[in-house]
Amino acid sequence: MKQRGVWLILLIMYAGAAFSSPGNVSSYVFSQITGTYNTISTSGTYISGSCGSSTFGNLPIGFTFVYDGVSYTQFGMCCNGWISMGPAAPTNSTVPISSGVSNNVIVPFASQLASTVAGNGIYYKTEGNAPNRILTVEWWQYGFWFNGFDEVCFQVKLYETSNEIRFVYTTNDILSIRTIQVGLRGNSNADYNNRMTTTNWSQTTPGTSNASTCAFQSGCTPVSGLTFIFTPPATNIENTGSGIPDEFGLKKIYPNPFNQTSVADFYVPSSGIVKITLCDISGRKIKTVISGNFPAGTHSVMIDAGNLASGVYFLRMETEDLSDIRKIVLMK
Repeated sequence: MKQRGVWLILLIMYAGAAFSSPGNVSSYVFSQITGTYNTISTSGTYISGSCGSSTFGNLPIGFTFVYDGVSYTQFGMCCNGWISMGPAAPTNSTVPISSGVSNNVIVPFASQLASTVAGNGIYYKTEGNAPNRILTVEWWQYGFWFNGFDEVCFQVKLYETSNEIRFVYTTNDILSIRTIQVGLRGNSNADYNNRMTTTNWSQTTPGTSNASTCAFQSGCTPVSGLTFIFTPPATNIENTGSGIPDEFGLKKIYPNPFNQTSVADFYVPSSGIVKITLCDISGRKIKTVISGNFPAGTHSVMIDAGNLASGVYFLRMETEDLSDIRKIVLMK
């Protein structure tokens, strides 16, 4: 019972410290998965349709979301493929990461967008229960200025508690050749985290400048369900005043992010039973990595991701009286 109590206290402290991260979107960790695209066009709140360069403000997130170290409960939206944090309507831009006036923007698909398709629109919806609610903002059946064909649908998803950001895509009839800004911008255009490709959206690389783009054309589009994930950095909890001695706990994890296997070093100040488990982002146990009697000192253990999907996970280390937790990122 004591062991479980220590773990619960640690998890609460971690949720507060690790996800209220200091500002710097450049330090957000990128990963990706391919899942299923689920539209909210029939259930979400309608914002606008073929709205050209219009912007909107005072839209509710539905919970408190921390972005770039600041807490927000409202967002703004630009029809040209991006949202801004805070109540104010942003200033329109087709290149918001590099040259836009507005800061603290989240950019899934910035370009000069338009739609003339019946049933098109931009929608938002908050779903789930605290502390795991999700805001989805969707551009449904959009194309580009001068044609407005149904070429792409995409979403921004904001996750409560983890403050994770996801971009989800699906494409339809590809008729245009365009370049798209994709990524995040913090409190200036010098603080950015973006992606680039000229050939394959499933193999993007970090942008080399704040003006980097992803090509959108026949043969170079997002596959249905492609999901880009931006995870804020976790704060090291060894020095949070938890009362846990600095010597105890998980130490270096390398590599991190990792592809299939990683190695975690851990230290125990006295001999005893040590258990290390792998957990998902909600804290649910996935598997036991090790469980056994270890002498005092530093030890190492290999983490094998097996068939797990790319994403954020946690290593949890426990003894009879002490616990520690670290974030790891799997990128396949």
